[in-house]
Amino acid sequence: MRRRQKHSVCSYVMAWLLGVVVVFCSASVSMAHVHVTEIQYGLYSSDTFYTDHGDGRFFLGEDRTGDTTHFIGNFQLEGDSDWNYEIRGGSITLTPSRLLEDVSGEYGAGRAVGLFENGATLTITGSITTVNGGQVLCPYGTLIQATVTDNFYGVEESISPNFLDLQMEFQITGGELFDGAQTGFVLSQTFTTDITLRNCTENGGSLMDFTKDIGYAAPSIVQISSHDDYPAPEPASLVLFGLAGLLIRKRNN
Repeated sequence: MRRRQKHSVCSYVMAWLLGVVVVFCSASVSMAHVHVTEIQYGLYSSDTFYTDHGDGRFFLGEDRTGDTTHFIGNFQLEGDSDWNYEIRGGSITLTPSRLLEDVSGEYGAGRAVGLFENGATLTITGSITTVNGGQVLCPYGTLIQATVTDNFYGVEESISPNFLDLQMEFQITGGELFDGAQTGFVLSQTFTTDITLRNCTENGGSLMDFTKDIGYAAPSIVQISSHDDYPAPEPASLVLFGLAGLLIRKRNN
């Protein structure tokens, strides 16, 4: 009986110690992560079409992986006033989103406005370096994998005709900026992406609606603005929670 009580006390102590480790580990993980607040990704190809009228969809794709030293974007960390980190030699891909409704002209004569469907996925690849590629912090790989969570509009600017703005809400699902495995840099679980496509044309003409294939002229910008929520605890912390639970269950048995 005494041995059973002693074993029970030890189980309680071990579970408590694991709980302390979990709290400490979780605190360490959150402290190790640095919040990415803004990302600017430059689009340089002038021959990439982003609206395929035949399929009635919006998509985006640009591959700059041929030169791993080529600058394609930069980002800012929470508390920083400068853009101290860069994305180099990668690609950006937004899978097709179906055009739900063309409401061009309802916001002014000759002004293109379209509503597009959610569900598309965004993938950004590349290397993360310090300014001017001075130090490679993360070698080439997937930096962001995310999904569009709501329908979105493409709206031609009234001040700058033939500039098309799109704003999308995303849920991040993977990549280096999801878990900060190598850099400690993390993006919020949900974020907003503003895409400004400059000097758009409909097969060489002015941007007026979505009745033709539409392309953009370089350079154009993808601006990612982070929200305030942070990624969930890393798997290591969850494993420790599980071990504590198993010890308590074993004691009860």
